[in-house]
Amino acid sequence: MPIFALDDWNFWFQSFRYIIVLFIGYFIPGDLVLIRTSFPKIFRIPLAIVIGMVLLAVQGYIAGYLHIRYLSWVYICFFSTVWIFAQKKIYTKIAPFKIDTIALILVIIGALAQLSTIWFTGYVNRGNATYCCGDSNDNFFYGAISKEVVHALPPEQPGMTGFEFKNYHYWSNIIIAETARIFHIPAFQLQYQYSTVVLSIILGLLLLALCNEVRASKTFSKWVLFFFYFGSDAVYWLVLLRKTVPMFTMSSLEDGIGFLANYPRALAVITSIAALTFLFHLKKDFLFRCYSLHHYCSQV
Repeated sequence: MPIFALDDWNFWFQSFRYIIVLFIGYFIPGDLVLIRTSFPKIFRIPLAIVIGMVLLAVQGYIAGYLHIRYLSWVYICFFSTVWIFAQKKIYTKIAPFKIDTIALILVIIGALAQLSTIWFTGYVNRGNATYCCGDSNDNFFYGAISKEVVHALPPEQPGMTGFEFKNYHYWSNIIIAETARIFHIPAFQLQYQYSTVVLSIILGLLLLALCNEVRASKTFSKWVLFFFYFGSDAVYWLVLLRKTVPMFTMSSLEDGIGFLANYPRALAVITSIAALTFLFHLKKDFLFRCYSLHHYCSQV
């Protein structure tokens, strides 16, 4: 599919379609996993979206290698139907949560800062595509992998027809490719314009959700947001302490602003935070049920 310019109405039309995709393709399957949990809505939505991304990749991987990729439509229809009926039968008490204003500001500013390093990758202006920010070679390679996965699983090596793509991680590319293939959204812009906005915001909300599950203070939660969005390692300071000239072209090991520059790693980090949040919630819920059972038995 073509790459649209920012002043093209198709770009904004596709972004509107992506919002629908978030709901149908990601949120609904993920929400079914969380349907008996008591996550606050502001945390349940991003957590369900991440779980839905993982489930979409799982079915895409299995269906692709079995050469039955039409199964993706069955997957979407099945979860949508079950979710509609589940809403009428299962009622879960939702825990209240009010997000702190400063925390919300940190999420917004942090997301904008992270997007500045990746969002203009593949930016189309007057018919010319620009690949700026981050490592343009890596970004182009990640985009090429997604395009290959759209066509076939296992994919071919980008630029080498007939050679199977091996010995490299492309799980995140399956999420992008399956979304592009099923819902007909340009894969490259889906990877670098549409999904990056969602991932950066989800990062902040999931960090707050994890802090909430471990009962961290609001002050601690804000510091967590600050360091994840704006923190960086001390590689330059270490070089400076050795009384040598700082090498600012050196890549940092950890850089909050450049979080999205490595797309597969960004998705892996977000998935890990979501998994930790879910596990802490299950542990807390299990302990509460054990306590309730013990209290009930002691009253009998």
